[in-house]
Amino acid sequence: MSLLNRVQQLPKGFVWGAATAAYQTEGSTKVAGKGKTMWDDYLVAQGRFLPDPASDFYNRYEEDIRLSAEHGLNAIRVSIAWTRIFPNGDDAEPLAEGVKHYHELFACCKKYGVELCVPASL
Repeated sequence: MSLLNRVQQLPKGFVWGAATAAYQTEGSTKVAGKGKTMWDDYLVAQGRFLPDPASDFYNRYEEDIRLSAEHGLNAIRVSIAWTRIFPNGDDAEPLAEGVKHYHELFACCKKYGVELCVPASL
């Protein structure tokens, strides 16, 4: 029995999902006015990895959401890269391009019937 068939047999209302973390998946850290996070400098100083291109979710989210829906996932947890919206951390106004990106991502989830879960931030 395929995974999709097994997922279709789950109880009604069961949430079958996946999760992303913006820093680990988005990539595109130097586009559209995105600011730096503390991880950018810290990981470089540690000789670790850089977040570009990661899985390039920033550019490929529609394909990822479509594939998720095709394989039976009905929910996705997405974190927001706040430095994509407030590049300096203390900006009075949000960066329009960052807000637009997340609005498009949210609309994509709705288009494919994938429930969006965004964790609360402090």
